[in-house]
Amino acid sequence: MKEKLNGFHVALLVYMCEVDVTVFSLPHVLAKNIGTNGWVAIFLLSAVFAFNIFLYQILFRVGEGRSAFELLEGVIPKGILAPFYLTLSIFWIALGAVVGKNFILLYQILAFQTTSPEMIFLLFCLIVYALLSKDIYSIVKAITIFFLLTCSMNLLVPFFFDNWSLVRFTTSFFQGTESGQTIHGWLEASLVFVGFEFILFLFPNFERRQKVFKGIYIGHAFFTFALLLVAIVSFGFFSFQEVQALPYPVINTMEYIELPFINRLENLIFTFFLFANIVSTVTFGYMGQVTLKRIVPKLPDKVLVFAIILLVFAVGCFFRILRQTEAWLERGFYIEMALAFAMPIVLIPIAMVLKRKGKAAAHESG
Repeated sequence: MKEKLNGFHVALLVYMCEVDVTVFSLPHVLAKNIGTNGWVAIFLLSAVFAFNIFLYQILFRVGEGRSAFELLEGVIPKGILAPFYLTLSIFWIALGAVVGKNFILLYQILAFQTTSPEMIFLLFCLIVYALLSKDIYSIVKAITIFFLLTCSMNLLVPFFFDNWSLVRFTTSFFQGTESGQTIHGWLEASLVFVGFEFILFLFPNFERRQKVFKGIYIGHAFFTFALLLVAIVSFGFFSFQEVQALPYPVINTMEYIELPFINRLENLIFTFFLFANIVSTVTFGYMGQVTLKRIVPKLPDKVLVFAIILLVFAVGCFFRILRQTEAWLERGFYIEMALAFAMPIVLIPIAMVLKRKGKAAAHESG
């Protein structure tokens, strides 16, 4: 009997799925698109995505814990779905590759200027392979360790108090943006929440209780709290104009942390976020893996995972400039955000139809 994921596992998983390289630029994005005291927008955006999680909760209840594939194949022949599955799987694998390569390029600029980013990315892919070749329960146990390492970075907040000032927040809200309040600006700010939709692929692994969704909400709330810390520290550490000008304010704040026994502490701190980006690539790779498995169910898992890692590395090697990965990552996250909302909206009616058919069949047989 396979072990099931409980609320604690899922809370940590949701937190780690949402943490990626977009966190480093969040204060800049808020200042550029939302304006003064842009950190307040995190509450609004978090509420929108909490509603999205609620849609998944409805889907889990109505679909009785069945996977998205079971629901789709209950009304549409698998042969027709195969091209759709293939497109989605390639998209998720490529998105995981861009997430990883974007972090590696940034990491290489900060700490390993003379090292080939492809060599670093190869090591990154080997770690992803080691995780992706395991079952989902083993992956979640590894993510628990990564969570402890990544989450511990929140304890650094007191180090910024000496240079932090409440005066820098000003009394105005949502003013001073580059092009006013736009839908595109708010959408760009909301990209930081992409990742939790991974839970859709874990429905068969959930305990058959709605309590598991409490863990999902807790994970999302804890991530929201972490974003607030990041934004409030940056908005109070730099002036509003500086936050608008600095592409990665979070990294710049780390440069001000000084300890007598460590030089360039920001490089060490940044290394801890490697684990969060590994998780992001692993989760997107897992989504691609289980989707491809519906097309080639007899292909051994080891072979499939090896092929996925080769594709991740190939896609990653295509990108050599940080600006290039940032542009493609933004496009990919827009598509992923649309999918995050579209999947439950499409699947809930299908689940309701199948549920009615099941009740009708049970009534006729009775």
